[in-house]
Amino acid sequence: MEMFNQAHNFNINGGNFSNNTHNNTYYGASHAQDILNKLNPVNASFKFGHHSPCLEGTRTEILEMLMQWARSHHSRPIFWLSGIAGTGKSTIAQSFCESLEKDNLLGGSFFCSRESEDHRNVGRIIPTSAYDLAKQFKPYYDQIKVALEADTTLASQSIKRQLEYLLLHPLQNINLSDGYWYFVLVIDALDECEDVDATQNVISILTAMPPAFYSHVHVFISCRPEYYIQQELERTSNKYLFKLHDMQTEIVQKDIQLYLHRSLHDLHCQPISANDIVLLSEKAGKYFIYAFTQVQYLKKAPGNVAFRSRMNDLLENKFVANSIDSLYNLLLTKAINGMQANEKEDAKYFINFIMSLSDPLSQQALSELWKPCDVNQFRSVLNVPESKEEPIHIFHASFPDYVLDQRRCHLDFYCNPDKIHQILTLACVKYMNKNLRYNILNMQVNDHVKCFSKVQISLSLQYSCKHWIFHLTKCKGLSRKICKELEKFCKQYIFFWMEILCILQSIENTIPGLKAVSSWLKENTNKECEFFDSVVYESQRFLQLTVAPIQMYPLQIYSELAWLPKSSILHEIQSTEDNIPKVLYGLQETWDGCEVIIRLPNPVCSVGFSPDGTQVVCCTHSATTFSIWNGATGQEVQKFEDYAFGVLSASFSPDGKQVVSDSFDATVIIWNVATGQQI
Repeated sequence: MEMFNQAHNFNINGGNFSNNTHNNTYYGASHAQDILNKLNPVNASFKFGHHSPCLEGTRTEILEMLMQWARSHHSRPIFWLSGIAGTGKSTIAQSFCESLEKDNLLGGSFFCSRESEDHRNVGRIIPTSAYDLAKQFKPYYDQIKVALEADTTLASQSIKRQLEYLLLHPLQNINLSDGYWYFVLVIDALDECEDVDATQNVISILTAMPPAFYSHVHVFISCRPEYYIQQELERTSNKYLFKLHDMQTEIVQKDIQLYLHRSLHDLHCQPISANDIVLLSEKAGKYFIYAFTQVQYLKKAPGNVAFRSRMNDLLENKFVANSIDSLYNLLLTKAINGMQANEKEDAKYFINFIMSLSDPLSQQALSELWKPCDVNQFRSVLNVPESKEEPIHIFHASFPDYVLDQRRCHLDFYCNPDKIHQILTLACVKYMNKNLRYNILNMQVNDHVKCFSKVQISLSLQYSCKHWIFHLTKCKGLSRKICKELEKFCKQYIFFWMEILCILQSIENTIPGLKAVSSWLKENTNKECEFFDSVVYESQRFLQLTVAPIQMYPLQIYSELAWLPKSSILHEIQSTEDNIPKVLYGLQETWDGCEVIIRLPNPVCSVGFSPDGTQVVCCTHSATTFSIWNGATGQEVQKFEDYAFGVLSASFSPDGKQVVSDSFDATVIIWNVATGQQI
């Protein structure tokens, strides 16, 4: 059975593998799934329905062009689909993925989104794509299994190491006789990843990958023409570039009219005239999101009279879509029409909460964290599921851009971000104080974290525990109410919070989060939060020392607490807990000055911090390589190797993006920190 249409003249002996269009799998054993779970994949592929495909008959020219590029082994290996917000990039990417899957050319897909923490993390793209490919391609699974058994931390390492050890090396080691084969990796909305530097580094690394990589991989990237992405992609000639916003207006208008006609045909008993379709499309200009939002607004009309009234609203709107702001202004104005003043205020906060969340929440979860709110009025701009337990999503990234910009947003809906994050911080901390308790899942001390599912913990509590730090560090200051709740949290519930994070397998990410809180507190001094400041620092120190055992066995945290230094505030707090053993002799008096120990095979000859203090570069005597380490966890994040003789020293550049090193062979080399390559 062929896996890829472009694979020719090879044999596979002693086994079989599955096509991704079939439901059978090639391994079946739970051990295989456990191996792949080490990649920590995200539900970000096209199969999860985050976007709708192009309506049949629309976007045919660009889709045909993409498939011609994908089918040709000799095409330039990178295709960049560039387009300003609302021009339909993600819809095209969705349709492209569906076509690739039918032709057995799709290796993996990742649809980035700023509304989800996992989907906006650029470091999750390669591990998730590797997971998708391994699930459908047995020879690749065999190689990725070897890589993960050798190093279980690959999914959390640098982008360069991920590409090398999760894609390049495994693909090179696959022996499929003398034939050739390749697949397409689709990355949509790359500009929605939150770390600009990391996103730029991904492009830099991809464009610098060797020919051996691109003999097996073609990469499709869709995104806005952001300067930091454009800057990197324009440096390579190894790409195709197609600008959606430069397409002829007549071609786009034809597709929009067809979309409007099919979407609104027979929607109500009263037919829509061809002239109405033309007028609506003219309002939309080149913006498919404008047309989509028009359709959503009309679809929610409760009857023929309301439908005609809404149609007139759209047609009488005097603005043509130089941007979508005018349409959003109109729809929000109509949504709050007839509301009382307090209802308008609640509606404003609700919309701003949705835009400001670190991860999407359901109507039910939002009601638990804040208060119940009627969302039906906003179905034309928000994707509100029928079930109140399913998360509410935004239809398009242009809506939060609009809502969070005071210069653009309707006056009745703009809200100061500081105020929103203060409300959300308070809501999260209060919810934790109300619902956290010891051994929340009734575990045994030696129970492994994998024995329990996070679905046993309410979404509201999950969100509060994982994201209160996110909201706090977005505030410009803390109210007395927040400080009071934080003090209560520290004195009564902080250890239960750590237990929850272990169960959610998020404890490792908490260390840099607590460091961020400490940095924030230094810039936003508040005498009422001095106790909280001390607890945050000590919690960071405690987790740095204990993260390895407790992330596997959550209840071990209470045994580890017994060894807190005598004079520490956490020791004073834990002494009131009945669930923590008491150590009578042998406790340290205070915290060690040492936070993290990095153990190396040889004596160290050079060491230095990155400018932001998050990484350490060091080299050892007689070594022909040197490495960069995570300063919070002591984990190696990048390795540099190309010396024939020993490295003498290495140090960061002032911006932290480069490292300079010298060697016994009388050479000095400047390295790119992200790619690990010489400059």
